[in-house]
Amino acid sequence: MEVVTEGPCRLLLYRCITYKYVEDCAIPGAENPKTEYYQTNKYLVSKNHQAAVPIPEKKSEVIELFADTGKDIKSFMLKNNIKLNNEDDLIKLVNYYNGN
Repeated sequence: MEVVTEGPCRLLLYRCITYKYVEDCAIPGAENPKTEYYQTNKYLVSKNHQAAVPIPEKKSEVIELFADTGKDIKSFMLKNNIKLNNEDDLIKLVNYYNGN
């Protein structure tokens, strides 16, 4: 895993290959089959060096995940139009949580 953001709450990135596509060639003696790999990025958070947990897909669950500081995460997400599938937005969210 790659550490994207440091602090009491760390944003981590896990890259994995989710699908491998092999296109068979019907012509005997032709080039090797074409192979394509599809990568997906999964983001996780680790608070206070505890085990990392995946970022939830629902905003309400993200608000619950970051609710322990007393900061108004919901209004921050609405004000900054935070998208949970955008790395820059996740960095902003974790930095806000960390107080940066």
